[in-house]
This record gives sequence, structure tokens and C-alpha cells, in this order.
Amino acid sequence: MTRLLCTAVLAAVLAPPARAQLRADPMRIAVPDGRAELAVAPIASDAPANDVLLLSSTGAGAEARLHRQLAVAAAPGRPVDASARDVAAAFLRGPAARADLVFARGDGVSVSWGASASPLCVVPGLFTGGAPSVTAARLRAGADVAVAPVGTGGWLPGVVQAVDVSGCRRADAAAWTIGVVLSRVGLADQVYPLRLGPTARALGLDDLALPGLGEVQLLVHGRAPDAGVGLAGVHLTAVKVGDHVPEWQATWLPSGVRQGDVQGVAAVDVDLDGVPELVMSLAVWATAPGATGALVSVRNPGDPAALATAPWTNLTRRPELQPLVDPVTLRAVAIDGVGGAAAWDRSLGEIVVFWPEGGRLASWRGDALGLAVREIVAADVVGSGAPDLIALAEDPRTGAGALLVYPDLADGSPTVAWAAGSPGESERGVDHALAVEAQDPEGPVSIEWFVGAGASPAGLGPAVTIPGALLCGPEGDVPVVARATDAEGVFREVAGTVKVRLAAPRLAVAGGPGHEAIALAPGGAGAVLEGEAWSGCGRPVRFTWTTSGLPAGALRTLDAGPTESRRALELPEASYPSVLAGAPAVTLVASDDTGVTSPPATLPLVLDATGLVEVTHDADAAALARGEVAILRTRLRSRISAALPRVRIVDVLRGVAPVGAPRVKGAHAAEVAAGGAELVLDALPPAGGEVTIELAVSGDGGPGGSAVEVRSEGGHLLAPAAASSDGGARLPGRGCASGGGGGAASLLAVAGLALGRARGGRDRRARRRVT
Repeated sequence: MTRLLCTAVLAAVLAPPARAQLRADPMRIAVPDGRAELAVAPIASDAPANDVLLLSSTGAGAEARLHRQLAVAAAPGRPVDASARDVAAAFLRGPAARADLVFARGDGVSVSWGASASPLCVVPGLFTGGAPSVTAARLRAGADVAVAPVGTGGWLPGVVQAVDVSGCRRADAAAWTIGVVLSRVGLADQVYPLRLGPTARALGLDDLALPGLGEVQLLVHGRAPDAGVGLAGVHLTAVKVGDHVPEWQATWLPSGVRQGDVQGVAAVDVDLDGVPELVMSLAVWATAPGATGALVSVRNPGDPAALATAPWTNLTRRPELQPLVDPVTLRAVAIDGVGGAAAWDRSLGEIVVFWPEGGRLASWRGDALGLAVREIVAADVVGSGAPDLIALAEDPRTGAGALLVYPDLADGSPTVAWAAGSPGESERGVDHALAVEAQDPEGPVSIEWFVGAGASPAGLGPAVTIPGALLCGPEGDVPVVARATDAEGVFREVAGTVKVRLAAPRLAVAGGPGHEAIALAPGGAGAVLEGEAWSGCGRPVRFTWTTSGLPAGALRTLDAGPTESRRALELPEASYPSVLAGAPAVTLVASDDTGVTSPPATLPLVLDATGLVEVTHDADAAALARGEVAILRTRLRSRISAALPRVRIVDVLRGVAPVGAPRVKGAHAAEVAAGGAELVLDALPPAGGEVTIELAVSGDGGPGGSAVEVRSEGGHLLAPAAASSDGGARLPGRGCASGGGGGAASLLAVAGLALGRARGGRDRRARRRVT
């Protein structure tokens, strides 16, 4: 059972400006079990420092979270009874540097002594029929005893039994019979210590409360314990508050309060008269429409026996506590030596702490981060020596456990924020750089990085590179958290997501930059294509290759690695006509055994076909006067054995204009455009044939020139680029090749002729040929 031993109060923590306050945004620490039994006490550390012990609810053992080191799971450093149902921290031999741990074990207990490293002390035969839980309580001066409910929860009376364990035996025991108390749904019967009656408050002793369905069984000190007779001298009076009856019979319920399980009890002076009232929460743990919880107080007239018939008040409507909607879990906390309480509001997702102070009911509230809170205690676990608030919670959607720690503000918390560009985007499986800016008002901070659901840091320091192996899930957002921790164990986190993109695989022609073009030579051509995907993920990748505009069987498998694939591209000469008639491309898709499939990578093939056709271009005049006519003659000869369909020839003219249609020999002109300066041949004959094109042009009296480009049906240049006779100046409107082997800066002209202005009569006829 949860028990706050260091009742060093929340003094400077929860009051007006003169005192410190708690931080409203908690430190969230993932733990394996949100339903573990919680003990907060000096376990591995010496008082007044406190550690946290979590005893698994599934028998998986226990783990400790040490003072100012809560983020790191540690071994308890002492014997632990992993088979126990419950654990309580106690000082069985009086004040000590470290607490004893008492485990509920069948019909007895086992004890891990704080003052020694001896093995577990097992004391059987204490509780007839067994006890579901164990509590540490101060029933007489000097030391704690172990208290357990025995035979409770059903329709028969039970007992509350106390045992004093000394050595490895029962040194003393006592039992008090109580009435029928029906068990709460899903909760073990549990005895809670509180200081309600005048004797307990005056002597620093504990009264006892056993909550049930709509009722609380109290055991209140009737008078001071008799000296020298042990537990037999403890005088506890049983007082029943409420009852397990249907709601319509529970006439004591205030307006707006539903019958339900008592989820916790506390002694708080809510009437501000100096005497604490019995405060409890009535709620059903399972959510249901209209079934909201409520806080109620039962007036304490000074005589605890009168609580059985005292009026109930609905605290949920108390103005000082607003907003308060659906309180469920309630636990007692001490505020500067004054009894207070902490309640989890399920609907608001907050923890509300309240206590009497200066003639009013003061309060504080903190964010519960959407978690279901099961236990709440106050103790110094981080920061300064002032107490902090600790809550054990679980995610109602996933069941994941968490500790929520609200540090006291006597120690300044670090600040942390994303640096520019972080968290950013990344491709799947690619290393990703992240950075934050962090500082602490009192000294240095350490930075830890957490990726996804990982509990171990993925990196340290303000700037890290997250390995691509941690970014190998499907496309989407990967949670990333940067935690800044100061020297006292107080931390703040900044959370974000790295947007992971499923990028297409890398696909390229082997050889790297400068080798992208595939040279089509007479006789055939070839190249090696390389693909790669998700090399950082460490999983074998399956590649699917497809082609368009290429002959069947053009790709041949080569050697490959787990994340790489290579194909040999083989193009026989006979395939050139079909390949050059379109825009051939290769597509690659990657997938792996997780079911992730990449978007396709498509590589348009750059074909250098400029060695397939020989072109000559000349004119029968070197210069033309305005209106004079010359003949431009272009000859085409293929170097391959296959005819090339629909070859396009463009005469790029400057300072001259076509006069009539062109004359074509050796082929048929399927299309003519631009007054004859552009034409499409139905086919360029194979090697051995020649096509001659004659185009009459007239001059306009200014400087002029002519250049010819020859392209396949698919727009691929079939002849090399050459400088024109006017010094290589680009011709108007036709400056650069767009897809041929000459590249973006190549001149389109494959042959050029400069036509100069005629001076003083006709120059003698001249012929000039450029090859």
C-alpha cells in the first residue's frame, strides 16, 4: 500500500506567495506497471531523501526509482518479496535512516529490514485466511505496526488486525471486529491511516479507515493507549459511516451525489473550525454515462462516534475547489502539518490538492496528462528538500504505466525548446539530425533523446544524429522527446515528431555524375542500372523492376545486396528504331517484410544517339543580296542496318527565308512545316542509303546563317552538334538542345552556313561543305 513516511509536509509547496508552489506540468516517467503497488520512503537513500518502490502487480518483481534519479530504473538494493500482493514502508523499530518494507504474503508477512542487509524475514500464520493488503500505522508511540483487513469484503463481519514484528516472529498482535463492509469493484480491501479523532491528533497516532461500497468503517482511538501492555492497550472504537444500500435508500447522500465505491478517505478541516472532517470520494472506477464521482465531507462534531449520524456535504460544489467535475481517486496529504487531500478529477484530467489555510480552503491543481491516476503521495524525491507530489497512473487506452512527479518550485526547473529546423522531416531509414536549446537557472543540464516507444536514450547532448534504423516504420510521424535534466533530478521535456517520408528508391546509371547518358553505337549498346533503398533499416529489401519503351528482356539481373539491386541494360541495334521512337524509362519499387512499399522511382533514360547519322549541310552561295536566292543542301546517311521511322529535320534559318517547298531525294517527306524549313521523313533508310534535301532560300539583306538538327521520332538527336560558320553564335530562337547527347549547353545545329551581305555586285558562286 502507498504510504508517505516522510511527512515533512508540503510546507513551502502549496500555499500563498510566501511559500513555494508545485510545478503544474509534471515530469512523466514511464514504468512497466501502472497498477503496481507503490511505496515512497527512504529505501536505498537515507532520510530525509525518499525513493520510490514499485512492486509488480503480476509477480514480476520490483524496481526502484532513487532520489533525484527517478528517470532511471534501479534495483532496490535490498531483499524484495516478488510474490507478495502488497507492500508498505514502515519504521517497525522506531525512527531510522531507512524504512523497513513489509510485504503481504499469504497468511503472514515478510520484512526487508532497512537497518540491515539480512535476507527476508518471513513471519507466517498471522492472518487466518490471508490478508489482501498491508498498511503501516502508528497505533502507539514509538514505532509502526503492520495492519491488515482479514475476512472483510463479504456479507459477514470481519476484523482489522495489527501485528508487531520483532526479529522474525510475531511479538505482539491485536484485532478489532468490524461490521459488514462490502468490497469495492476491482479494488482490494485496504486500511488507510488518518488522524480524525482528538486522541490521534493530540498524540500523533493513526486512526484507521476501511472504505467499501458506499461506506467507511472507522476505527478511532477512544483514549490514549495504556502504557506497558503493547497492542492490547490500544483502544479503537468502531464507527460505521454510510452503508452499502441502494441509492434510493441512502438518504444521507447530498443532492447531486450518486451512490458508489469509496475511492479514498482523508481528514481535512473543510469547515474551517479547527476540527477535521471525514472527506471521501464516491465514484465508480469504470466510466458510464451520468456516473460522475463526487467529493463529500462528513461533519466531525469533535466526538468521532457522532460521525455515524453526522450530516454529509457535497464538496464537489465548493466554490474554492472549482472547477471540479468528476473526482475519483482521493488520498490524504499533509500540508505544513495540516491535513489536506489530493483528488484526481477524471473529466478534467487534473489533480486537485486542497487544505485549510488562513481561514479559507486553499487549492492547487496540476495536469494529469490524460492518464488514470491510481495513487497519490507527497514526499521529497527531486529538486530541493521540500516535498513533491507523486502520482502512479496508467494510460486508459494502452494500459502503459507512468509516474507523474510534480516538483516543488524551490528548485528552478530547466527549460528546453527545439532549435531551428528541428524536429523536421526525414526519409525512411536515413540518419536524421536534431537539436534543442536548453538551460537551467542554477547550473548545467544534461540532454537525453528518446525516439518512438524506446525507454533507453537514443542519443545524448543538445545536438544528435538519430540513426536511420530508428526511423524504419511506415510513413508517418515518429515521436521524438528531448529531456533536459538538472543536477537535482528535475527535468523538462520537449516533444515533437519527425515526419518520415517513404521516398522512392535511388535509381541511376552506374558510374555516377557525368555518366547518365547511354551511348547508342552501331551494333548495340548497354549500361548498368543500380537501385538502393532503406540501407539504414537492416532488413532485406525486395525490388521490382519494370520498363517502358524498351524491348522485352532488355534488363538482365546482376549481383545484388540486401538493400541493393543491379540490372544490366542490353539494347541490340535492331531495337534502336523502337527505342528512339519514344521516351524509354525504367521504374523501380522497393518493399520489405514489414509490408512497407515505396513509391516508384522512374528513371527516364538519356540516350546519346548522335553517332547514328552522318549529316552534311552546304549552300551554293556564300553571300546573298536582298532578294537573291540560294540552295541549301542537306545530306543524311544512317550508320545502322535498320531504318529509322519519322526522322525530323529542322533547318534553323537566320537572315534568310524559304522559297517554296523542299525537294527530297532518297526518302518520302511525310510532313512539311515552317514554309519548308521543317519536315518529317517517313523513314531514314538503313546504312548504304542517302537522303538529300534541297531548300531554296532568299536573303533579306542582313547577316544570316543556317543550321540543321536531326531528331528521331522520340526527339533524340541523331547527329553531333557542330559550331556554325559564324563563329558559333546561337541562332535566333534555337539556342540549346533539349534532349540529345550534346547536353543543355550544346548548339542545336549539326551543320551551319553563314550567308554574308553582298557588296558591289554578285560574288562568284561558291560551295562550302561542313561535315
